[in-house]
Amino acid sequence: MRAFARSLPENANALFYFAGHGMATENDNYLIPIKHNLEFLEQLPDRAVSLKSTVNLFKNANPEGINVVLLDACRDSPLGRSYRSNRRGLQKLDDIPRGVFIGYAADQGQVAKDGVGRNGTYTAELLQVMREKPSVIIEVAHKEVANRVFDKTEGRQFPVSENKVYGDWCFGECANQTVTTTPVAQPPVALPEARKDSSGLNWKMIGGVALGALIVGSLMQDDDSGSPESSNFQLIVEPPQ
Repeated sequence: MRAFARSLPENANALFYFAGHGMATENDNYLIPIKHNLEFLEQLPDRAVSLKSTVNLFKNANPEGINVVLLDACRDSPLGRSYRSNRRGLQKLDDIPRGVFIGYAADQGQVAKDGVGRNGTYTAELLQVMREKPSVIIEVAHKEVANRVFDKTEGRQFPVSENKVYGDWCFGECANQTVTTTPVAQPPVALPEARKDSSGLNWKMIGGVALGALIVGSLMQDDDSGSPESSNFQLIVEPPQ
């Protein structure tokens, strides 16, 4: 994560996605690693990833760009019986820096549903919106995800967000950007194949701006045959010089 943050060019559009266990404390949220050995609350700062620290890391590395954080991480506490709390899922940070958008899979006090396929309900609907509405700004796209999740879970889960984005950020090219070339027919939008450059970092150019994407956890999709396949949403081109 630090290497990714340091690699971001000036005015980058950065995306961080995490799927897995997450839990809230009084002052922060923590993203829990796979194969963790957590037993006690006091171990979280050393053995898990602070959401506040993650947001500040990207903001300090990319102060004039846009930093989008999407979290499918609102599960019950992995500490089990060793940690008793009335907090469920994640909580809003409430004091995020300018230029940051955070999307949460569920509202405070809710637990994200695992869904019926390879994805949780939030990620499944997020994938659909990414395919269907790539030119819609992130605030509107995430609201669409929230509405779909609310309907699918019959009101038991409602994704929320925190937004201090001061420009337009879209999964594709935003619809309000000026087009200077002759329009041509475009194929249906599909998720890009996962590729990595020699540095292991992921890049895509959108409207002349470098989009860097760091993915922790996989976004899963089903192909036309009905068999699941893994598709990490990793967007790659060489970063600008």
